[in-house]
Amino acid sequence: MSESLLWQITRTSNCNLRKQQGKVFFTKEKGNLTSMNSFKASGLANERTADISVGKDGNVVLSFKSNKAMLSKPAKMYKSITLNKGARRSLKIVDKVLSKTRPDLKKVALARASKLIKAQNKAKAASK
Repeated sequence: MSESLLWQITRTSNCNLRKQQGKVFFTKEKGNLTSMNSFKASGLANERTADISVGKDGNVVLSFKSNKAMLSKPAKMYKSITLNKGARRSLKIVDKVLSKTRPDLKKVALARASKLIKAQNKAKAASK
């Protein structure tokens, strides 16, 4: 099924859609970096997606669709990389992966990754 047809079907009704009183709709799907309900950011309609989130152990995790051959095996469709080697190295990994998968969302992904990495750092205790 083409991406544009899939978007036309899922844009107004899917289980991940979060409708509010304003005109902006948000979504909570895997593969949507901006959480906006748009074709560009959709994790459902686009063939290539990437997602940056916090894992169970508290580390930042980058997951992306590996290839088209795994569409029949949803459990193996996404590859995950744990970003726990320092901020600069982690952002370099995000840059490299997003250059191949979604170069149009690279800036958004780097901003999201840097915010999550910064949030993971523990604040130093104030000295008295």
